[in-house]
Amino acid sequence: LVCAALDHLNSLVPTCVRLPISCVIFLVGMVCYILMKYAQEASHSDGEPFEDFLNGRLSFSYLDPHAIFFVILPPLLYESASGMSWHVLKQVLPSSLILALPGVVLNVCLTGLLIKPLVSDTAGHSFSWPAAFLLSSILSATDPVAVVAAL
Repeated sequence: LVCAALDHLNSLVPTCVRLPISCVIFLVGMVCYILMKYAQEASHSDGEPFEDFLNGRLSFSYLDPHAIFFVILPPLLYESASGMSWHVLKQVLPSSLILALPGVVLNVCLTGLLIKPLVSDTAGHSFSWPAAFLLSSILSATDPVAVVAAL
């Protein structure tokens, strides 16, 4: 609901200075974090006036990652896909498949080959090959919401 309100307010801004909605949501989240920290510091000095609010924020910070994957991600993908033009998709589909399949595999391989000699753990040991390629696969994964939104 808050994101929908932010999207509406963002649509009122002239297009020459309008930020992408993901940047607006990020900035509002940062402002909320600063306000939460200020409220937490004020509650310790003022005798806990925001105790219920801060306890709710703390319990929300323990959100299950699966809830994000199964509850929050599908509406984001649907919203991005519903605004996509079918004609544009037909034009970019071949190049998108080339970048999505062999492009990501090549990116994982090249990043893994660079991680092995260049990155070390806190003890100064280099990563093993499986660990290097695991980190490479995490870093090389594409963001589906951003890809669909770019179309």
